[in-house]
Amino acid sequence: MFKGSRMDEVELAYYLLRNDACKTMLDVGAHHGHSLEPFARDGWRVLAFEPDPVNRAVLQKSWGRKDNVEILPFAVGEEDREEVSFFTSEVSAGISSVLSFHESHREAYKVRMVALRTVLSERGLTGVGFLKTDVEGYDLFALKGMDWQACRPDCVVSEFDDFKTTKLGYGLSDMVSFMEDRGYEVLISEWYPIEEYGKSHKWRRFVTDPEFVTEERTWGNIICVQPGLWNKLQKLLVSRGFQIETN
Repeated sequence: MFKGSRMDEVELAYYLLRNDACKTMLDVGAHHGHSLEPFARDGWRVLAFEPDPVNRAVLQKSWGRKDNVEILPFAVGEEDREEVSFFTSEVSAGISSVLSFHESHREAYKVRMVALRTVLSERGLTGVGFLKTDVEGYDLFALKGMDWQACRPDCVVSEFDDFKTTKLGYGLSDMVSFMEDRGYEVLISEWYPIEEYGKSHKWRRFVTDPEFVTEERTWGNIICVQPGLWNKLQKLLVSRGFQIETN
């Protein structure tokens, strides 16, 4: 289920959290809804953020009539902004972003950007079980837009890709430090460099230290859990035949 190119960190999070008491998910960069699917089908309340109207139309078709799924047409960042440029690509619908990082990117829309703390406050939400971010380079800013004193998700899965984010002034080590400073245990799920957008990618390994991630153009996800879930996460990985490299 989690081997080779089929590694799915969000699916891993679902098995870790399926008995979680707080059944609310924030899907930041929801795309077509693959990540939210197991949670929504299990009755979780889902807030799905997708600023690309083309991707959102697909999302709306699949999930728009579900009472437990709210689809929001916003980009997510550190602060609320009424209008930001949004770039799309003919190469892949999966790399739409407020950041232009690929030669195929063209400015297509102006979109509203919101901070997660604003959306949660407007809805009176203080409990979140799972936060996933996949926003093509703006992930640390999305994390910074949370009110971590008021709301601490049990698990966070957030994409890293230093190729995209170096120009924004941060990298993997900054993301790891940010989450560790907020009391989370952090596991790095490293993938091999992307050969071509829009195609399948190959997963590499789990590591605990960003200094182990040295290959140029490497990317992946950080899996962040509350300390009480760390042993459970390790046992889940062992049960599926995975090892965590620690040195």
